[in-house]
Amino acid sequence: MAKAECALVFVTGVGQTWSTLADDPRHRWNLFPSDRAVLLSGYPSGGRRRLARLTTDMARYLRMGRPVSRIRMEQAAADLLRYCVVQQDGSLPPEVDVRIYGARSFDVLGKTDFATGAPTEGTDTLLARLLRDVPCGEFLDECGAENLYCFNYSPFTDLYASARALREMLLAVVEDQKEKTGSDRVVLIPMSMGAAVVRAYLDLYYTDDGAVQPDLVRRVVSVVGAWDGSDAFANLLQWRPVRNFPDVLCGEILPKAVKNRALLSLLTRDPHRTMYLLRQAADVLLDTVLLRSSAFLSMVPLARWETLYGKLFSPDRFIHNPRFRSVQGEADRFIAAGRKLRERMERMREVCGTEFYFVGGCGLSYGEGSSDFAFLRLFGDRHADTDGVLPVSSAVPGARADEGEPDMTDVWFPQGSCLFYGKPHEIGGCAEAMRLVLDLALGNTDRVPAAIIHKEENQ
Repeated sequence: MAKAECALVFVTGVGQTWSTLADDPRHRWNLFPSDRAVLLSGYPSGGRRRLARLTTDMARYLRMGRPVSRIRMEQAAADLLRYCVVQQDGSLPPEVDVRIYGARSFDVLGKTDFATGAPTEGTDTLLARLLRDVPCGEFLDECGAENLYCFNYSPFTDLYASARALREMLLAVVEDQKEKTGSDRVVLIPMSMGAAVVRAYLDLYYTDDGAVQPDLVRRVVSVVGAWDGSDAFANLLQWRPVRNFPDVLCGEILPKAVKNRALLSLLTRDPHRTMYLLRQAADVLLDTVLLRSSAFLSMVPLARWETLYGKLFSPDRFIHNPRFRSVQGEADRFIAAGRKLRERMERMREVCGTEFYFVGGCGLSYGEGSSDFAFLRLFGDRHADTDGVLPVSSAVPGARADEGEPDMTDVWFPQGSCLFYGKPHEIGGCAEAMRLVLDLALGNTDRVPAAIIHKEENQ
């Protein structure tokens, strides 16, 4: 077993985070639960009646074109997504329990019951649940479970609050490692949205001239990190669907998502009406959920902010929801930090010796390769080179794909920057990619190539 020189800390992506309901701790409430029993449990008084009225309104609109009440849509969204709505003070509803692994190593998590947090010899442990989503099983043998940790957070929260929580955890991890590796620094392994949390962390705790002490980060090994958002998400917020939206929606997305034939027939009878309803729903989702959480706004690429800013932070939104003012402040700071991210990383490398590595996927169009993100086909440029979710320039900063084929000429940190061709966003299924991540995390850089695009022989 290779000896880890310091602790490895995974920072989860949005699809890997774990939240539960306090009174039902074994059910997962991550983004939107698929379990109907959980979704409808503890439903607000009058909520089912409001949902029934909205459903009737929507059916009438699809059949006859009668308008749907915006107020009813907002009420139903607030009811259905009640556990995802950030409160005015930035906190989550009290019923939501975000699983905080803290400075408990994987060794400890493997002996801790998932629901109760008590010591257990059973199989439903915090580690077992974590390993279902975080592709790091082989790290256990290579590094030692006592040297592995995971930072979990809710995507429905303020980004800088998560960055501060990460700082507190790293301090505790270093303390926990005193008798293990003895190192006072860690390796961060952010995945997907986890890179946005790390980007906020670098903004909070490092300066343009050097590190704010203590310097806790030895290296950053990014796995499909969302360092600069996704154009498909920006297109959704700006409502810029693909030109053949009706064909993709009714021919590809809805038949796979809707199993009820009567409902499918209703949704596909007039694609333009369905498209209008979806646009209204997206706008309601923005007001009800997304604009209450600065974390989701990190998915807007820097190049798209100027165009989107006026829409997202229009004066009428502040009138109806003062929470947006706080989110706007976080967005302003995050945008500014993004514009000097490369300079910040380069100074950290020079002054602190911090190493940066980036592993991503390429060769797919938006929404390709994963059923979870299939809806992005409605908003993604089919000619863009992505891992199905993120463009190559986000996962590997400086990479380009202007004419389809990725170009690694100008990547920020060539040594250890790699794209795996034809691999979807959940790159954990690629053993070779994770082997590279492991080598980078352990500092085995002598075998690491410089700025390459990996293609399997059968592709």
